[in-house]
Amino acid sequence: DGDQVLAGKLTVVATGNIWIADSIRVDGPRDENGMPSLDNPNVLGLIAKGVIKVVDPGMTDPDVGQVGFEPLEIPEYEYRPIGLADAGYLPEDPNRHLPDPTVVEAAITIAGGGWGAENVRRGSYGGRKHYGNSDDDLVVRGSIVEFCRAPVALSGQAGYLKNYFMDERLLTGILPGDIWLRGKYIPAPAGWSDYRLLD
Repeated sequence: DGDQVLAGKLTVVATGNIWIADSIRVDGPRDENGMPSLDNPNVLGLIAKGVIKVVDPGMTDPDVGQVGFEPLEIPEYEYRPIGLADAGYLPEDPNRHLPDPTVVEAAITIAGGGWGAENVRRGSYGGRKHYGNSDDDLVVRGSIVEFCRAPVALSGQAGYLKNYFMDERLLTGILPGDIWLRGKYIPAPAGWSDYRLLD
């Protein structure tokens, strides 16, 4: 629900995929641009052998092909749908979306696939669920190292407007768990904003 804040150093390593289902921020001081400041000790690492993708919780909406959707019931566990409830729906209803902007503050490393978003083509389950009428923003404050590029949006289709910012702390060895990127995976300073943001 937008309150995923990390205090400390943590690395999540997956032999398969990692799915982003909400904004993830690090705690601590920030600079005037909203980036974690250089003296901020909190950092998140995401390392996957498969892909790291932002989910589209709208793919489980009853009105996009999941008629009669019922979550699997497991004794002693409570089902909680991912994302935020759409306007006019109760928090437990399946009609969901992610926050706008969706913010990911992490050192992202993908060894087998790429960083991307689920369901970016319109006509596939109705296209990605957006918070409003326009494309939502995806903000990455960290680094992205990927084996191959995966789509976050398709021009004229669906997806996210990209706002990527390099966290310069990642160039000096703050990577979580004292992981140093040696060899071919070396982060480099960069920044990128979607051209569609320009007036």
